[in-house]
Amino acid sequence: MDAQQIFGNFLAAIKTCFSKYLDANGRATRSEFWYFFLFSMVISALFNGGAGNTGLISLILFIPSITVGIRRLHDVDKSGWWLFIVLIPLFGWLFLLYTWAQEGSKGENRFGSEPENLDPYEFEEDAEPVDFNYEDLPQADDLAEDKDVENEASRTKDRYGREIGKVEDKRKKGSDFLEG
Repeated sequence: MDAQQIFGNFLAAIKTCFSKYLDANGRATRSEFWYFFLFSMVISALFNGGAGNTGLISLILFIPSITVGIRRLHDVDKSGWWLFIVLIPLFGWLFLLYTWAQEGSKGENRFGSEPENLDPYEFEEDAEPVDFNYEDLPQADDLAEDKDVENEASRTKDRYGREIGKVEDKRKKGSDFLEG
């Protein structure tokens, strides 16, 4: 697992949490929950150092933190009402941390089907690793050599739909004008 995939999973988890801003239905993977937890801690630390919008930032992050916490409890087959156990000093937080760190129940449970896996370190046992090499992708120079791509890319239309000649021709005419 490289850093680009981990960062992609991090961004996907944040996007999921904000897209399900008020949705406590369904289940959340461990990575979705912990990535959003990390994101919330970093943003809170950044904005608590400055003055001004800390209340707004806290409100923006509070609601999706609650909903992703409930969805995480659903993933381990516990009701969202277990979130209120935090009202018990120390034990409540320790119990929730332990529960949130547990692996989710396999397959479907009473809260829905198993969520899509974002965990970078959890793979299907029979899955084969993907070998992807960026050097194998066509480069821009290779695409320019393709005659069809070059012809379509070099022709443009004006605002009336009339076809204008090749881009190279216009540059040449402009340079002739400057020289002459």
